[in-house]
Amino acid sequence: MTNKRLSANNFERCQRLVAAINTISIHEKLRMARVDDESRLDEVREAKACLLDFISSFSEIVRGAEERPERLIDGVDPRTGDLARRFMSIKRQQPRTSELATVSLDELPGLVTSEDDADRRRLLHYLRDLKDLLEDHVHLDVVDLLGSP
Repeated sequence: MTNKRLSANNFERCQRLVAAINTISIHEKLRMARVDDESRLDEVREAKACLLDFISSFSEIVRGAEERPERLIDGVDPRTGDLARRFMSIKRQQPRTSELATVSLDELPGLVTSEDDADRRRLLHYLRDLKDLLEDHVHLDVVDLLGSP
């Protein structure tokens, strides 16, 4: 697959994930404010499924990268491998300023499905930081596809 094709695929995948994060974040904020959001429950379920699918596959990629940090990750496109390495770098930073470093990928599905307000707040912080990581990551794809200004 060409670099431009990889960039386009990565861009599309990240945009779907950012849209899912936005949907979940809005829903959780409305719920915490006790505002009815029942009309969007199907959309929220789809967004949560998208996020949980990503978490499931991404956690495997991160585990592979942690086991062999010096090698390319088998069966993973280079852009996704780059995202996993950036994620791992954030988790290693001291002091830990990102919620990505304080919540494990194994813990995250529990936060996504939790009814507890404290868990919702943690989820919102985590999703904010994940969205920032994804948007920074996808910027390189945009530059590859459209060229730099």
